[in-house]
Formats: sequence, C-alpha cells, structure tokens
Amino acid sequence: MRALWPETLLAVLFLAGDLLFTGIAAAAAGASAGVLAYLVSVLSGRPKTVLLLEGLALSAITLIALFTSFPGGAFILSELALGAFLLLSGLRGRPALTAIAGSIGRGMISEREESLLSVFAGGAFLFHGAVSAVLASFGHGEAILSIALLLPVFLTTGALSGRRLREFRKRSLPALERSDDRVFLSAGGVRLGEVRVQGDGAVAIVEVVDMEPGNLPHLEKALARLGHRSVLVTAWPHDPLLLSMNGYADAGPNWRKILR
Repeated sequence: MRALWPETLLAVLFLAGDLLFTGIAAAAAGASAGVLAYLVSVLSGRPKTVLLLEGLALSAITLIALFTSFPGGAFILSELALGAFLLLSGLRGRPALTAIAGSIGRGMISEREESLLSVFAGGAFLFHGAVSAVLASFGHGEAILSIALLLPVFLTTGALSGRRLREFRKRSLPALERSDDRVFLSAGGVRLGEVRVQGDGAVAIVEVVDMEPGNLPHLEKALARLGHRSVLVTAWPHDPLLLSMNGYADAGPNWRKILR
C-alpha cells in the first residue's frame, strides 16, 4: 500500500482543493496537488512523473468546469472524464485499470479480465457522474446526495462485474472437447491441440496427436478437472526430454506424472 501513497495524496489534495477553493484557486490547487504528489514519490524512492501530468489534467478539468459552468463542478467532470477513459480503454483492449491502481493490482488478473473490469468501472463512473450532473443542474447537487448514490451504483457494478468475471474465468479454464470423434484441448474458446484420452478412473491414458509442448500444463489441468489424479502419456510427437523437463517419469515406453 505504501507504493500508492503518492496517488492517494493526489486524490485527497484534489478533493480538498475542490471543496476549499473556487475558480482559479481551485485549478491552481489541482496543479499543486500533482507537484506535491510527485515530490512524495521522489522521496519514497519511486519517482512518478505521470503524477505531474495528472495534476495538470485535473487543473485543466477544473478550468473547463469553471468556464463552462458545468453542473456539479470539477469533481463531477473529472469523474466523467475518468469513466470515459476507463470505458474506452477497456473496449479497445488496452485497459488502464492496473496503471491507475498501481502495483497492487499488477499480476493479479489477466489483460482480458482487466479489460472487462475496466469497462464496468468506466461505466459506473460515467453513470454516477451523469446522474450527479443532472441532479446538480436541477439544484440538487449536494455532496451527501452524490455520496448516497455512489454506494448502490458501485455495489451493483461489483455484483455484475463479479458474475461476468466468474463466467469468463470458467470459460477460460482448459477443457477437453469432443468433435466428430476427435478430442481437442481448448481454453478460452481457442483450440490448443488434439489428443486421445482413455480411462475413466484415477489414471488418464493419453496419446498426444498434435499439441505444442508448452500446452502440457493446460492438458494436465483439463484432466484434473475430469477427476484424474495421474496421466500416462503413451504417444508424444516431440522430444521425450520435454516430458522429463515437465516432471514426467520414464515408465518403460510411456511417461507418467501425478497430477496436483
């Protein structure tokens, strides 16, 4: 969490500036927030120049909100800008969610999962920002009303995105699919190879017809999902050394491995 202190400081200072100042002073506070957050990142040993750019962007949003008299002010406009950025980056397959969240989220989810979450998060920010702007335009722009609306919006978004994420992960798991008396290894809708599998008990007897060696872990996961505890490879179209390197033990003409 310490790595996120500069970003947290930037957000807190921007909110404070939006609450305490108006006009040009609020815009200057946004830029100053970026400078202070950058200095904190330098002192922590991880300089992040992007914080300066984010501070300038927040300052620009504040000025745009000022000159256009945007309903709800700079905070709502920045929420809409963030929502549009996350939504578009997710739809384009170039999600920026991890970049915004920092190192805390890196490596925890795949890029496709990040795109899915980026679309949901962006949609939530856009919806909340748009509703808040409409309420503000009708004279109901109180902060407490906006906060009260925030909870159900993001709880609903979390539930919907969680369900889609579980469905996506289930479809992405390696599986064996039969088609025209042939068995294919697939994951996420992509065929990874062709195999022949025998055995209904703990041991799966496998003939690898066509599969890259790097897909062995996927094959093992697919077999384990079917209830097999070990695999006996009786046919392998590549160098047997590759099986040995992947933890398979020589069993005469075959190769055996215990599935974990």
